[in-house]
Amino acid sequence: MRANWAVENPKAVYDDYKNRLGNLTLLEKPINIVAGNDFCTAKQAEYRKSSNYLTRSLVELTNVDQNTSISRINEKLEAFPVWGAASIDERH
Repeated sequence: MRANWAVENPKAVYDDYKNRLGNLTLLEKPINIVAGNDFCTAKQAEYRKSSNYLTRSLVELTNVDQNTSISRINEKLEAFPVWGAASIDERH
């Protein structure tokens, strides 16, 4: 997977990005144990299991009726189905 990072992000050193705030998210301990230190594409299934909407929204935004707390927060959030240096920079 590190090799994929280097190919997909040729000007970004993985070790410089892995602990940036933009690369971190809240995740419940049992889910985090399963997710481990794997790359984002492997963790996306675990993110969907989180009770924290901010974490779940990394994969996809949930569409809920108009003028709900979820629809209002979705106006300020963005899902990141592809993860790389640009996504981390944007979240950071």
